[in-house]
Amino acid sequence: MKRRRGPMLVAMPMLWVAMFLTVGTANAQNAAASDAVVCSAVWHDNARNRDMPVRIRMPATGAHVPVVLFSHGLGGSVAAGTRWAADWTSAGFAVIHLQHPGSDTSVWEALPQPQRIAALKAAVNAQQMVARLQDVNFAVDTVIAHGKFGDCDLARLDSRRIGLAGHSMGAGTVLRGAMLAWDERFALLTVMIAAFGRAVSEVGAVMIVGGNIDGFTRVMTTSIALETSKGDLPLALGLGLVLLTVVLLLNALIAWLRAWRQRVESGSVPVLAGGAA
Repeated sequence: MKRRRGPMLVAMPMLWVAMFLTVGTANAQNAAASDAVVCSAVWHDNARNRDMPVRIRMPATGAHVPVVLFSHGLGGSVAAGTRWAADWTSAGFAVIHLQHPGSDTSVWEALPQPQRIAALKAAVNAQQMVARLQDVNFAVDTVIAHGKFGDCDLARLDSRRIGLAGHSMGAGTVLRGAMLAWDERFALLTVMIAAFGRAVSEVGAVMIVGGNIDGFTRVMTTSIALETSKGDLPLALGLGLVLLTVVLLLNALIAWLRAWRQRVESGSVPVLAGGAA
């Protein structure tokens, strides 16, 4: 049997919080829960033609506020996790409660008591698991878009610090998101390296946006352009060779990672950690 590589995950009994937050750097550490701004909205995902109710809870003041997306359990709603959210908000975090249609209160609340358990069990399926992950992805895109919903201005949120938390079935959503990122770690690493290589070789956009200010926005490519315009060709050529070396090393690393991934998938690389599939 093929063994699967992966991290060892230790689950908390009630709550899983993905470690994507930089805790302790929130701007509104002393905001009281009673001062939180709470808004309700329905976000529409055009790509899936799906409405997702949300409840946004934000500190009354502060900018660049880190965000926690909260996924409710089976048969829950945006009201799930209110106590946790109040505590997180008082610590300076914004919390967005996601309600997942198809595994929320709509599954059971209109049914007579004898039919509710069967309806809830039927809602636990692969289709709903995938839909929940897509809801999280859509919520992240909406946070990054920095829209405004009632009194809640998402422009105050720090889209670079987004965490994911969940309860019960929502905890499964968090774990599946983490496992998906682990399974695609090679592809993600390749994308990051390629993006870095593209960024370090950029000159035009850097010059236009940054202005090539010494000590602030000057990078190697703009230094090459500057030294060339000054006529210091030896220095410009030296910097160019250094830049070419960096880019070549990055491309070599990408090629090595691609070859290593193929060897891992073919089973020619021994398994170092993990459990049985």
